Amino acid sequence: CKIFFRPFDDAIAKISSAGNLIYTQTLDRDNFPANTNIARMAFVVDNKPCFLGLLAPTVPKGLPTPYFLRLQNTSGVIELKKSIGGQTTKLPSDAICSHAYLNNQTLLLKREGRVPILECYDASTNLLWIKSLSDDHKYYYPHSVEHAPNGDIFVVSTRFLIAHGSPFHVTSAYAGEIVIHKLDANGTAINSWYMYESNVTNMRPVQIHHDGVRLVVVYTQSGKIYLRKLEGNVLSSSGINTGI
Repeated sequence: CKIFFRPFDDAIAKISSAGNLIYTQTLDRDNFPANTNIARMAFVVDNKPCFLGLLAPTVPKGLPTPYFLRLQNTSGVIELKKSIGGQTTKLPSDAICSHAYLNNQTLLLKREGRVPILECYDASTNLLWIKSLSDDHKYYYPHSVEHAPNGDIFVVSTRFLIAHGSPFHVTSAYAGEIVIHKLDANGTAINSWYMYESNVTNMRPVQIHHDGVRLVVVYTQSGKIYLRKLEGNVLSSSGINTGI
């Protein structure tokens, strides 16, 4: 038996000594989509393949649950599936950057699990407001924050959309969607824009800058550097290749 280590379904295959496929099996969280299962270990007890790993959380900032799985050796039917203890492994969280804002205030951009968080502090480090920038169960990796002279705030993140197949491959997965969130000075969401190019899987924001009139987003795509402009509520339809 072989267990495939990847952050989607836990995909298991039994292959004969001649290289012929005997059976396949996948593991998800019961009736929930398997989107971030992580296999850790495979071993055999009494001629039955057993596996240890982490089951995906079912909420954006949830915790994975350790699991134990045992298969019937000849058919691959799941004989036993148990969660071990409680939720013990926290999704990564970290501070991304700080940004000097109007009136001696400071914006702090953080990531809590798969959710971008923006906080605003006054000059005495008192928290004025906090805003979560995720409205779904997809992965967001926040990158940077900028503001306009009128106080509007822009946050740029990369959003990971995953559509997985069974048992071993991702049928439609891309980590190339750049998201721009716009907020007012009180942290209220105003609008959002999504930058995505067909058949591109490696769009990444590099830098954002507001020149007083428009927001300029510099990003990489297929090994080249591009930029797009957001002026008012209009995002330029395609990236401008800088030639670099």
